[in-house]
Amino acid sequence: QCLTNLLITGFATPHCFDGEKDISGLKLYGIRHQASIGFLSSLEIYRLLEVGWYLKNPKSPIWILGSETHLTVIFSRERALVELDNETPLKQALK
Repeated sequence: QCLTNLLITGFATPHCFDGEKDISGLKLYGIRHQASIGFLSSLEIYRLLEVGWYLKNPKSPIWILGSETHLTVIFSRERALVELDNETPLKQALK
């Protein structure tokens, strides 16, 4: 995970959550800012990994999808998927 985060954000960290966490005096560092490309993980449904907002919502509609055994790149030409305005396609579909 450190290498993947280094390639995505330029900062090698084994954690995918946003910011920092303090666990019993041990400071853990996660992702510092919104990345150009994102990261999603199938391990998150098992609560083995927490992927934060910065990686789930990249600046470009490109994501690396991590599973137990491999990495896959998914992308879209639809820039509206990553726009930060209030009327995203998902919000419009939910109305």
